[in-house]
Amino acid sequence: MTENSIEISGGGVAARIAAKGAELAALAINGRDLVWHPDTRWWASTAPILFPVVGKSPDGKVRIDGRSYPMNPHGFARDRVFAVIAQSADRVVFKTTDDDATRASFPFAFALRLEFAARDGKLFTTASIENRDDKPFPFAFGYHPAFIWPLDPTTRGQYVCVFEKEETASVRRASQITGLLHQQRFDTPVAGRRLKPQDDMFVEGAFHFETLNSRRVWFGIEGQTGIDVAFPDSPQLGIWTKPGAPYLCIEPWQGLAEQDGADGELTNRPGTRILAPREIATYRLDIGLA
Repeated sequence: MTENSIEISGGGVAARIAAKGAELAALAINGRDLVWHPDTRWWASTAPILFPVVGKSPDGKVRIDGRSYPMNPHGFARDRVFAVIAQSADRVVFKTTDDDATRASFPFAFALRLEFAARDGKLFTTASIENRDDKPFPFAFGYHPAFIWPLDPTTRGQYVCVFEKEETASVRRASQITGLLHQQRFDTPVAGRRLKPQDDMFVEGAFHFETLNSRRVWFGIEGQTGIDVAFPDSPQLGIWTKPGAPYLCIEPWQGLAEQDGADGELTNRPGTRILAPREIATYRLDIGLA
């Protein structure tokens, strides 16, 4: 264990999770490293948790019931220090709740729990968002894991993302200046079920899959063992890297960045979910080899 992080292991899986952001900091399965090691020349994160928004907001603000609140890109969960509320050799549960700092951006009572379990050759992650308020609230949630791409630099061009189902719907892209979604849609980069990532594809940033058939993506070199990413509860997905960076992010989301020209009202943001009082929303992410 390193300072301010928890290590778990079981079933051939070893993971380290940081208390800050409940962020997956390292993951190896059967001795194979899967999550990239941060390098600030490219990116300082490994797998941040996105809540209560995904992506950017107009002028760094959201509107809730007509009132404006400051909101950082991808929300504030990634900057919170989570408490450990349960721990064993192969499992840990982190939790954060609202306080004065969160209510300045998101004026609701909530609890956010992240459970990580290492077993059966996979890392199982379950996020739970509980509405502890007396009124409904709008929110988005997302995972943002960065997987090593490639293990061998000479094979970078051989990697492919294989989607569970065909993905023919158009996709969204965000402005590189504002971070907000363009109003127009773009042709999908997926040919049938396959997306072959190439650096020049990401000059304009991430691909935002707003309408998604799949709930599973495999990433690797076909004919070899690759990374299997399952997200049964997330209706949207992002695929992102920086051109030349040694990682590819496969990001299951509930919700997207705001659209250019919108007024920032969080309820109307693409993919936003409304959570009733005392309701709990859960989002799973299962990572293994296949």
